Amino acid sequence: MFHSLLFLFYKITDFFILTVKNKKVPKISILGTFSNLT
Repeated sequence: MFHSLLFLFYKITDFFILTVKNKKVPKISILGTFSNLT
């Protein structure tokens, strides 16, 4: 279970990195999304 959570975390991280590179999303909104997920 831990490995699947770690894999999911990396997939989410990659998604955020691509989003920032493509759309120049402010870091504040990314942190807000992370706090909403937790």
